Amino acid sequence: MYGIFLTTALLFVAITLVFLILTLLRQPRKIASDEETEASFLTDQIDQIDSDVKMQLIKMSDAELTRTILSRKILKILNLDKESNKFTSAPSITTVGLILAIGFFIPIGATVIYNSVGSINLLTKKMSNQSQLLPQEIVEKAVSDQANANGNENLTIENQKLLELIEKLKKVLTSRPDDLDGHLLLVENSVRIGDYKTAHQAQFRVLNILGNNANSKDFSTYVELCVLAASGYVSYEAANALEKALKIDPSNAQAQYFRSRQLTQEANYALAYKIWANLFAKEGKDSKWVALLIDEILYRTNNDDDQINPKNQYVLKTENQKLILPVLEAWEERLVNIGGSITDWRNLIVTYHSLGLTSEAEIKVIKAVKLLSLDGNEIEELRGF
Repeated sequence: MYGIFLTTALLFVAITLVFLILTLLRQPRKIASDEETEASFLTDQIDQIDSDVKMQLIKMSDAELTRTILSRKILKILNLDKESNKFTSAPSITTVGLILAIGFFIPIGATVIYNSVGSINLLTKKMSNQSQLLPQEIVEKAVSDQANANGNENLTIENQKLLELIEKLKKVLTSRPDDLDGHLLLVENSVRIGDYKTAHQAQFRVLNILGNNANSKDFSTYVELCVLAASGYVSYEAANALEKALKIDPSNAQAQYFRSRQLTQEANYALAYKIWANLFAKEGKDSKWVALLIDEILYRTNNDDDQINPKNQYVLKTENQKLILPVLEAWEERLVNIGGSITDWRNLIVTYHSLGLTSEAEIKVIKAVKLLSLDGNEIEELRGF
């Protein structure tokens, strides 16, 4: 998109410059006026007088008088009408055409690029370097078959039968590639047995079938299945689908959650924590994504090592403490608004304590005791770090 726009824009600019340069370098052309034509005619008459004298057609005295009269007329004409330099105008049709073409192309091209890059994200956010993300296929090869399919050998009899039905459905769908209901059924049942690779492949087919009718949820579902198949890694394909999901619906909580996963994977904690705080503030009481987020925070604050990607682990206990404090404040406000249980408050208090913020943890204990009217044993449970 950028290459086409830039090339065409430069072409229009080059053509315009050529016309301008040609106009500036064009030499002035003398345009003869009526007076100049008359002066030329009188000069010819003077020359004719000399010929007439030689041929003795007129007397010398008459010739001198006539020559004087004509010379004075010529001088008078030249004094009254100075030589004028005039330029020819540029071709009007070409000039107007270029102006209209440039005026039309530049705003249209800018609008198309603006829409293609996701509106204000390019101006206000640090865009992710997706070229550094691994392809889904490579990630799936790197993880074990146990992680991809949850071990088919350990499936229950019921799930074994389900697996057989899934295999039959896959064969049927090979001859029915545009069967939307069939592919949705394949997604649903593949998830039931933990075969996320088959599930995300089927969901990708769903996106192709829907085309422009695919909604934000369709794309974010594909993202989730890709991440599950890749043992938590956000691949290149998943990141592309995330952009589309958020472009269609920026408030999609599922897409926001996995976007935060991508950002933390890239060590872009500042933006990730903003998404966390937003999820805590806007999601409902039973939100799946808030529950996953809390589990993730609890895991990261109590585990320094990230075996999947040690270079990009969540550094919550060092320089990112200040960044995550607004997240914890949003979490606390959420508990106040939804009427969090003792377990909910304990998770928040444990997080403060794990970050080394013991005084803040004690403040939260006191606040929870007042809100929940806890007795002695419950208070001890709350402080059971």
